[in-house]
Amino acid sequence: MEQLQKEEEQLVKNLVFTAQWANPRKNGDGYIVTYLITSPEIQVQSDGMLGIKEQKGIFVRLQANERPDCLRDETGAIIDEPGHTPKSWTISVEKFVERFMIVSRRNKAYTKRDGTFVPEAQFVESWIEPVNNNFLRDALHVTQALNRPAIPEQEQVNQQGMAESKINIITNNNMKWETLKEYKEILFTFHEGIAKISINRPQVHNAFTPLTVKEMIDAMNICRDTEEIGVIILTGEGGKAFCSGGDQSVRGHGGYVGEDTVPRLNVLDLQRQIRSIPKPVVAMVAGWAIGGGHVLHVVCDLSIAAENARFGQTGPNVGSFDGGFGASYLARVVGQKKAREIWFLCDQYNAEEALDMGLVNKVVPLDKLEETTVAWCKKILEKSPLALRMLKSSFNAELDGQAGIQELAGNATLLYYLSEEAKEGKNAFLEKRKPDFSKFPKFP
Repeated sequence: MEQLQKEEEQLVKNLVFTAQWANPRKNGDGYIVTYLITSPEIQVQSDGMLGIKEQKGIFVRLQANERPDCLRDETGAIIDEPGHTPKSWTISVEKFVERFMIVSRRNKAYTKRDGTFVPEAQFVESWIEPVNNNFLRDALHVTQALNRPAIPEQEQVNQQGMAESKINIITNNNMKWETLKEYKEILFTFHEGIAKISINRPQVHNAFTPLTVKEMIDAMNICRDTEEIGVIILTGEGGKAFCSGGDQSVRGHGGYVGEDTVPRLNVLDLQRQIRSIPKPVVAMVAGWAIGGGHVLHVVCDLSIAAENARFGQTGPNVGSFDGGFGASYLARVVGQKKAREIWFLCDQYNAEEALDMGLVNKVVPLDKLEETTVAWCKKILEKSPLALRMLKSSFNAELDGQAGIQELAGNATLLYYLSEEAKEGKNAFLEKRKPDFSKFPKFP
């Protein structure tokens, strides 16, 4: 009881940041998104979103009838009108640690019983208000629930039986991976600065479809735009396959056919994205890395393999080939003769053989794969992010030709913009004066 009182006293001091959303596909119904902030260092930015220095706390989506200023009729029922709230709101919560800015900066809205992302919602307005008693009660309940051992897709109901809380935390090897966004064919999770993108089609050895690749591209875009993410793990679910390439059951005339019936080879876009994203991408390979799946691990910056990993190309066996990164970059990694052997014979190679030819960086037991990969990622996170960015584009520049030079030049421009010399030029222009570059050194 004493601990509960202390929590209540702490929460009373907090504020609630509330953002209202309008959804044009729902005839203007508003979506209410509320954040409980557990840090006093709060700033409201010029765009109306919230800035917070200490990125720890609880993200709460509040039930409609807890809103103090909802329109109500004479019976006290909420009036469901455009610009206000839909009828059946429930509480849906996620614990966030170093994830808060992902939620607030990107202006995302979530809705109704499962807290699903609403991409068509548009931001309308925001405000800050004191914590009210009803919110405090539910926040305390949520705090207590989050302190219990987490299980995937855990659902809990508060004392009043009115609200449902959904906490999506996946626990692997004593590491808690928090879901960043729900997809149909991949898992996208986060742990202490590390994002993990995992193909979730183990029933077909994690073969990809156009939808799989589209979802992976979307997740990679989020990784690129999210400051809290410093390194990315690419893997497959089930422990028996990293990825077995394109799903031959949906291969049609001109590419792989998705639900829109359009044939695509969009995995080529994903390959380029893995190489161009200015953050290290680490392939965590268990089981088969075959065909297009083999190419995916090849284009990653680093590859860590389990002892059960198997590598190889199958294209000439099934009427396919990858003449881009799958051939040219593979030859840079293992040498021209070995690359031609891999493609011409379509043999498979075990993890130790892959290590000997420089195809992977390290081989570990399967039960140590994620632990080792995360340990490598944490070492990377300790390094200078700008140095890593420049190194990655430098490694890529030669093979990527003019596009690689352009990317390296762009990063060099970014580095220059951070210098006092560049700032002098900008400031002089804004202040309508002649710039003074004489004070900056001219290195030999």
